[in-house]
Amino acid sequence: MKRNIAASFLVFGLMALSITPADAVFGLSKCEKVHKEMKSIEGKFLADYKKIRAYAVDDNGTSVLSLSKASVAIIEKLKNQDPIPKIWKLAFNNPSCFSNSQNIQVKNLSNKTITNYFDWVSWQVYSSTPKCKSLYANGKKYDQATSDLCIKSTIQKWAPVAEYRSIYSY
Repeated sequence: MKRNIAASFLVFGLMALSITPADAVFGLSKCEKVHKEMKSIEGKFLADYKKIRAYAVDDNGTSVLSLSKASVAIIEKLKNQDPIPKIWKLAFNNPSCFSNSQNIQVKNLSNKTITNYFDWVSWQVYSSTPKCKSLYANGKKYDQATSDLCIKSTIQKWAPVAEYRSIYSY
């Protein structure tokens, strides 16, 4: 009987030594919870980002990217929710859950917002007709009469600055 009790204590002792701090006996470990939340935040952000659509518009011989109304709404939603500080905070407060290269990327996210990656601006598209080109050449591009004659439309111009890459791509 003593031998069975001693053997069971030995087995339980070895099992206790094999559990690392990141492992959880019941439920998810701390790092698993962090990764789950991080993937949720990044997943929603990147899914919305992939829905942004822009098409090329000729602006006096230069091609600019014009956003659809739905894409402008997506960007405004992302700006209001701004996942970048949430991603930074979650990773910064749990550095042991990420690799060294991931932690370097987290440091790069410090004090950044969604507008460090992309935004949109209202943009006036000018005509490239010979008459308008002549007015532009004479320095009258921004005169009221030239603007009335030569501005074709106002669009929401896509302004990508940098591409966001997932923390898990590092």
